[in-house]
Amino acid sequence: MYFRTCFFVLVSAALASCGDSSEPILTTAGATQTTTAAPSTEGASSTDHGTGGSHECGSLLANNDENCVCSPGYERCDPDDPNSTDCCEEPGMGDGECPDPNSSSVDGQCYCDVGYTWCDPDDPADLSCCVDPGQTTATPTEGTSDATGEPTSDGTGGDMCPGAVGPPPSCDEDSESFFCTHPSSCGPQGSAHYYCEGGVWVEDTSLDDTCKLDGYDFAYGCVDDGGTIFVECGSGSGAACSGEAPSCLDANTWAGCKWGKTTEVDCFVVCTEIGDDMGATYDHGACEVQDGEAVCACCDAGDPGCPI
Repeated sequence: MYFRTCFFVLVSAALASCGDSSEPILTTAGATQTTTAAPSTEGASSTDHGTGGSHECGSLLANNDENCVCSPGYERCDPDDPNSTDCCEEPGMGDGECPDPNSSSVDGQCYCDVGYTWCDPDDPADLSCCVDPGQTTATPTEGTSDATGEPTSDGTGGDMCPGAVGPPPSCDEDSESFFCTHPSSCGPQGSAHYYCEGGVWVEDTSLDDTCKLDGYDFAYGCVDDGGTIFVECGSGSGAACSGEAPSCLDANTWAGCKWGKTTEVDCFVVCTEIGDDMGATYDHGACEVQDGEAVCACCDAGDPGCPI
């Protein structure tokens, strides 16, 4: 048994809060490379929850369309102020038990489905959802200007990402470059990445190739932290998975289900080159099964039980 056992997530430190329950416990810079797209100065999308106000209807910061109708999953920031047209992300409530059929459980809280809002938002015990006439349910393909897409499923039958939105129908190549459907709070699973071309957003289907250029095997997808768009890359087969227990393929390789894709990690590289969440690296690393769980185990030369 090694002296130190380090449990690694496979994401960049900047995205540590987005990890799913399938990943090892302790965050580090990880074995997943983050490729940063160059967003415009205004940002290709807005993850701002809003504070009320009157940005131009249809602008990204307003979270609504040109008719001031809130995007899916958003509601008026200040419904009592007729001059405030901005929309804020609908808040979650409760403990994850969602009795209303028009609600979904996400990260331990309930969210009303697209087109609905809380019947009594001031009563945290009332988890009933009512139709929201101020919120559109149309997707961009249905022809509403600046209407954003419905929250996206994670692709494996899991909960939807409540903050996921589709791109506006048009873009400005001089000020906008990239768009990602998923905020960093959701992680990249089920996301879609777009680039601005000819004044419209075009879905980028080459993310796997982008990651391969950096020495990785596939892309998990993208996330937008509100200022930068990240493309998350991984190693392994990239085959679809849904919660399979991690294992050691050999003495060095950790394998598990990460963001819905089968992932492999070189524990020696993680331990000796990447390091733990504090940036510390070690002299040796290998994959071990400890307490029934496959982990990357790291140690320094001279540590009790370390093979070097």
